[in-house]
Amino acid sequence: MIDREQRAFISRMEKEVLSKRKLYSFLAKLRTIPGDYVNLYVKPSSFPRRISELLIEAGHDICAGEIKHSVANEALVREAGRYSTGAVIFWGENGEKHIVLPPFPISEDKVSLGERDASLLCESLERRYTPGVVL
Repeated sequence: MIDREQRAFISRMEKEVLSKRKLYSFLAKLRTIPGDYVNLYVKPSSFPRRISELLIEAGHDICAGEIKHSVANEALVREAGRYSTGAVIFWGENGEKHIVLPPFPISEDKVSLGERDASLLCESLERRYTPGVVL
């Protein structure tokens, strides 16, 4: 069952395209907001179908239903499928909830609880990629 707060979050879900610089600014802003978070990194092959499994395996099943419901949003699933880079979810107990579809693929599934952990996202942004052309 979805509570009133969850419905409000779903109705406020907004799409915002960020450049690399704006994404770094967004992450810096997030660091200033106190609170405990569920940090969820989901590689492309796991998103969105393994969200609940990952949270339960890590012992963070309290918010699994909320997160699973939020990532079932049709527009979000469509965009995630379009880019096939996975997702990064910062789910705060203080009401701050963010789902990021990164510009480069997330390489592993990872769940942590506590302070916001943007390390894997920053790693993927800092990694040097070599584009290839196949003829």
